[in-house]
Amino acid sequence: MVVVHSWHMSSDGPVGDIPPSEWHSVRPWSPRLSLSVREITSVSATFILSSTFSDRGEQDLLLESLGIGPDDEFEEHVVDVDDGRAIISDALAKGLSVNVNGNPWSKVIFHIDDKSDEAIIIIYALMPGRQYDIDLGLVNGGQSLRRQVVTEVPSHSPEFDHVPSPEASLPTPSTPTNPTVQTYASITLEERLAQLQHTLSTLTAEHETLTTNFKAARRDAQKADATLRSEIDGLKRATEKNAVSEHRARQKVLALQEAVKRAQAATVDIQNAVQEVEEALPALREQKKCKEEDHAKVKEAADRARREVEKENEREKKRVEALKNELAGLGHRMDKLNGKKEKLENAIPDLEEQLREVEKEIEQIEMDPYGPLNYVEENDVPPPTSEQRSRQASPGVIGRPSQTSLQRPHYPAKRRHLSLVDQFADYR
Repeated sequence: MVVVHSWHMSSDGPVGDIPPSEWHSVRPWSPRLSLSVREITSVSATFILSSTFSDRGEQDLLLESLGIGPDDEFEEHVVDVDDGRAIISDALAKGLSVNVNGNPWSKVIFHIDDKSDEAIIIIYALMPGRQYDIDLGLVNGGQSLRRQVVTEVPSHSPEFDHVPSPEASLPTPSTPTNPTVQTYASITLEERLAQLQHTLSTLTAEHETLTTNFKAARRDAQKADATLRSEIDGLKRATEKNAVSEHRARQKVLALQEAVKRAQAATVDIQNAVQEVEEALPALREQKKCKEEDHAKVKEAADRARREVEKENEREKKRVEALKNELAGLGHRMDKLNGKKEKLENAIPDLEEQLREVEKEIEQIEMDPYGPLNYVEENDVPPPTSEQRSRQASPGVIGRPSQTSLQRPHYPAKRRHLSLVDQFADYR
């Protein structure tokens, strides 16, 4: 095994940048694959996959440059010329994996030319003016190649603007100056010319097919681009329309966030208050128990007081009823006394008239003391009764004069005078 220093070239424009050198372990008799950029358009990229050993002569030249003769022990491992022509076909027999920017890419067309042992790989449906990292790998776990390309910006020309890129492949070691190496070329010019003409006709047919595919892919890409642009414009218009509502929504969100903060702060305060209440709950329960006992006592006292009040109200009610009855009796009695008073008031003029007559008789008696009307014995005058004494001592109700107390004209005038005076005094 021989260690060689190789460079991988990438195409991202007219000329690819050369990355830092890397060391790889290769076997001289194991052919390596090279990937070169053939054409880059705005929507596609074309690559040519070939082997570093096109024929037995190149193999011998590489072995000669490394100081290994064709007759050494490694000769048995070198691939024959006829087998070398099928290197690309054998490598792609199990398939080819394509990743664009790290994602699997299915829009790939490739064609294998068995005579020239090359494969043309076309990756389409790309976006114009974009940079892509394209990784090509063999399905059977073989080599993996990477290229970086930049698609062109589409122009107004209806034709394709193809910018061919220089081939970027693994450089072969420098050819030694030993003239003996040139003896391995055994193909004549006629055979090479026929081979090249056949390859040219094949490539021309493939070019026409690929051109048709390119145009179809370009139309599809342009349609997709127009669709995307229309969608982008619609989204921009929708965004502009929704800018006000979005601003309001943001303000609402900010207000809701502020409300949530206040609610969280209030929740913390409430939790602290609840904790304080829970801590004071045993004392409050004890206080409640004492208050309930006091309430029971007060309620019992209130019940007793209510019963006493009810009893007192009952007694008062009875007393009020008795007073009402008494008042009714007094009212009847008052009515009777008023009737008597009206009768006595009606009798006053008669009594006054009788009094004036008696006074006249007294005057006559005094003028004629020995007249027949002045003779009155003391035994004939009845003594005053206790009722008359009480009436004389204090004024009372004037009653109707009795018929026995009135003096008839045949009685003595003095008795009648005294009787009228007593009645009049009682009235006053």
